[in-house]
Amino acid sequence: MRAGFNSDDKALASLRRVPTVGKLAVNHSHPGGNSELVGEAMQIRARLEVLIDEMLDGRIMLDEASAEFEKLYIQKALTRHKNHLSKTASSLGIHRNTLSKRVAAYRVQERPPQKAPAPRRKR
Repeated sequence: MRAGFNSDDKALASLRRVPTVGKLAVNHSHPGGNSELVGEAMQIRARLEVLIDEMLDGRIMLDEASAEFEKLYIQKALTRHKNHLSKTASSLGIHRNTLSKRVAAYRVQERPPQKAPAPRRKR
């Protein structure tokens, strides 16, 4: 290993790459060609970095941010596919049963807490 370049530096360098650019280019036909796709991916990454900075400033923990992102991502995908679980799961790259379990878990989280039964009065 070179001096001044440790494994943390390597990890940061790998995170700075835009891994979605290749996937966007393969999965989407775009009238302007791949250069526009690369530009779009870079814009998405820039917006994501701004959002991450805001979340870090707000002291939002990684697990909370990840859970909220996943929930919103799934909700948007479900909306796009008119709540069709199989189509949504396929577009997300997960199994239909996995999606079904996650949606059920989100519904449980959203339910308001039930009131405890009132204590019985003594006679």
